[in-house]
Amino acid sequence: MDDFEQLFNIQWRDAEAILMVITQKIPTLVSFDKAYQNARKYSDAENARIEAELAIKRAISHILADHIELLQQFTENPRFREWLTSIVVTRCTTSELNSPGECCRSPVLSPKERAFGV
Repeated sequence: MDDFEQLFNIQWRDAEAILMVITQKIPTLVSFDKAYQNARKYSDAENARIEAELAIKRAISHILADHIELLQQFTENPRFREWLTSIVVTRCTTSELNSPGECCRSPVLSPKERAFGV
């Protein structure tokens, strides 16, 4: 992780999360980008690289839009805010937690979390 931060002398707030986005999320989104797929298939390497840069920009914009939407829903939607707060508080106060971060291990919503307000 230190090597990653030192590479460009950037002190990320959450280097692990950024590294996951760079190594997993962005490549996944780019691999599904139709313009990039077409450039790889029908263009030369230089044009494919140019389209890859554009696809990366689209992927980062997509990720950012998701996070902005999350903030907007939390701020403006009381039902969503109550649901999210309930999930986070429950996960962070469960008795079997041994240390901070343990509540974050499962990205899967439990049936109870899915059934909120139903």
